[in-house]
Amino acid sequence: MGRGVYNEVINRTESEQLLNMIVHERYKETYGMLAVASVTASIRASADLRAEFGLSRTLKKDYDGNIVPLAGGVAFEENPTISYVPLGGEKFVQRLLGPLSFEEMLLMAEYARHWRHGYLAIGINSINGMRNPRFTPDGTEPTEFDRALDLWQHLRRVGVLRVARDPNSRFQVVAEVDDAEHEKALVELLEVTRISKRPSDGRLVLPARVATDGWLPDAFNFGTNSVMAILRAAGNCIEIPESHLKAGIVEASVDRFEGRFMRIRTSRIRPRGEGTVAIQYRGRWYYVDDADPDSKQAFLFLRVLVGLRLHKPGQEKAPVLTIPVG
Repeated sequence: MGRGVYNEVINRTESEQLLNMIVHERYKETYGMLAVASVTASIRASADLRAEFGLSRTLKKDYDGNIVPLAGGVAFEENPTISYVPLGGEKFVQRLLGPLSFEEMLLMAEYARHWRHGYLAIGINSINGMRNPRFTPDGTEPTEFDRALDLWQHLRRVGVLRVARDPNSRFQVVAEVDDAEHEKALVELLEVTRISKRPSDGRLVLPARVATDGWLPDAFNFGTNSVMAILRAAGNCIEIPESHLKAGIVEASVDRFEGRFMRIRTSRIRPRGEGTVAIQYRGRWYYVDDADPDSKQAFLFLRVLVGLRLHKPGQEKAPVLTIPVG
């Protein structure tokens, strides 16, 4: 019976932990992570049965109507024990700082397939040498990079583009067009990404890889971000209090690009809303507003990404913190 409650609490605290990481990273302060390793609940049931009788006729008027001839009861007691694993060590650092693999990028692309491209863009820093403006020092306005992502996602949604493996398990992009409109969009994508090949009889196959694996001509070479870089991009979405900027507690963002993918608001009082994710830090509340569906969707995307990349406690040889509840 307690499964739903445990799941709800773990889900909420996972979101709060992620928001805490984003805020601390923005303020250039240390942070840690605890992964839930197990939840063990022991249930104890007990029952009792009792009877009350009057034995004195002379005192019958005293107890008559004040005793219960037969009574019983059943009691249930549930005692959960939650075990945490602190995430750390060499593997964790590699997953935090290392670039996303091509497989992870594909999972992100599939998850964001029907969303606006801004969510997918936080995982990619370049396509065939075109830099993502969200991760450039001067925060320049998006041009060809965003257009390439728009076309990529559009062609995947309509089924023109798909990613497959060749017999040697190398990734390749397969494009199959059957009308003039889709072919026009595909040709524009090839022009933007500086690929010289064109479809033949409505079909085109090109290699696809992460740029760290080497550069190939006439191919899709993706540069991917690390989780750390993505957390920093999320930190630029925080509405920093003016008093913190003036006090030098945190630096003003150098990112002048306004197309941020979410908003993390601040308030002096606890925000309302059942779906609001909020943490308290430096006397203020930092939160993702329940009334901001776009930011909630983006935060969900981050939850999936961080879970995919970092939450692998079974591979960590770390001490387990066990907390009995109740």
